Amino acid sequence: MPASLSLPKYQSLLDQIEGLNFQDFRKFLVDLERLRSKKKPPTRQEELLQLIQSGGPGKVLHRKMVELSQTMDLGKLSDDGYKELMALVDMFHAWTVKRVELMIELADLENITLEQLVDRYDLKQIEAE
Repeated sequence: MPASLSLPKYQSLLDQIEGLNFQDFRKFLVDLERLRSKKKPPTRQEELLQLIQSGGPGKVLHRKMVELSQTMDLGKLSDDGYKELMALVDMFHAWTVKRVELMIELADLENITLEQLVDRYDLKQIEAE
């Protein structure tokens, strides 16, 4: 079953369950409980790793920041362009700080150094193409 179930599919599933006779419904509940017991919420370490690897603001915004920076280096950046560049710089700075904080938390949970964490999960600096 997909991770995200659309409302029509969800309603269809409920309609099918509602149509079960009592015996089939009880079997369904037993099977459902078996499936539920297999599903475990992600650990804090898994959550942190997913957040760290998410990539932050993204390649499109990074590309825009580089373009604006190059325009500024040429002395051709407008006041509005400068404001946009500073907003993007602030955004990427905030993401970098947050990513390092997440990495520190994960390293602490795993009782390893940041260098070991970077090696273990191949957490290189995120490159924007």
